[in-house]
Amino acid sequence: MCRSTGFGYTSSNLSQGSYDLFYNEWVVGWPAAGETVTAEMVLFCLQNTTALPYFVQVIAASPADLDSSPDNNPSGIPAEDDEALVTLASFQQPVGSDSRCYVFFKCQ
Repeated sequence: MCRSTGFGYTSSNLSQGSYDLFYNEWVVGWPAAGETVTAEMVLFCLQNTTALPYFVQVIAASPADLDSSPDNNPSGIPAEDDEALVTLASFQQPVGSDSRCYVFFKCQ
């Protein structure tokens, strides 16, 4: 799931399936047609000076996804509807003035 450095894993809350920390993969299983599944990841940052991209993509689909190709994008820039990028922007106060490392999401 995660294609980024700068984060450490704390925990996850999945609406379905399991998360493999070693491979950074969320195995969703078989959601019903039209069903929404979610993964909430709790991460801690390893630095707070630069924005951190968090890229995810579907790596396998069955039946086949007709309008995209799973696991075909090593660039980290979304090009198909089975990919997403969220950038965590750093909190711009001096270190020690706030316990937060990153405070908002910028979706692309």
